[in-house]
Amino acid sequence: MSMNIQHWAKTEEGVQVIDSQKLFCIGGSLWQGYQKLALRVHDDQLSDDEMEQVRDVDDTMKKVWFVRRQRLEARVSRKMDEYDTRRQSLRAQRNEIIQSIKNNAELNIKRSPDDDAQLDRIDQRLGRLVDEARSVQLKLAREKEDPDTAAKEAEERHLAPVQCVCGAISPDGHKNPAKWLTGHSIHCKSRKKSV
Repeated sequence: MSMNIQHWAKTEEGVQVIDSQKLFCIGGSLWQGYQKLALRVHDDQLSDDEMEQVRDVDDTMKKVWFVRRQRLEARVSRKMDEYDTRRQSLRAQRNEIIQSIKNNAELNIKRSPDDDAQLDRIDQRLGRLVDEARSVQLKLAREKEDPDTAAKEAEERHLAPVQCVCGAISPDGHKNPAKWLTGHSIHCKSRKKSV
């Protein structure tokens, strides 16, 4: 049985974690403390490196990872289906043009220079779709092969923390400290107006 957030939040450990405003997982759900409250966080709002830093209170983080992986694989599958549909449509257009060229040749009608330009544009679009599909497949294969890839990439692009005028510093390991600074600055200004 998983732990209940209402009971755990009243414990000494719960109060400390919520006050620290760090992400944590309890009962198979992600939470973050904010102004002494535990607020629900959805895993699609987090990058893989942020997910790696989540504190697993009751060993239910594997459930969150499983659901996330299933959702991402379903998204990739839908994307590949869309690529296939688009490629099929482009091939049909290409075949129509080629058939038109053949029919014109049989009737001794001069070939239009626009036909070649159209075929080139279709070939370029097909090439881009194939490249996009390959990159999506490679990314999924890499994630399945090495689950720590996202964490390694996050370490490579680690950015230095930034400090707000009020003295607050961006959380260590934040993927975009400049974005954090913008949001925090807006919060500081709104808090000053309300006081």
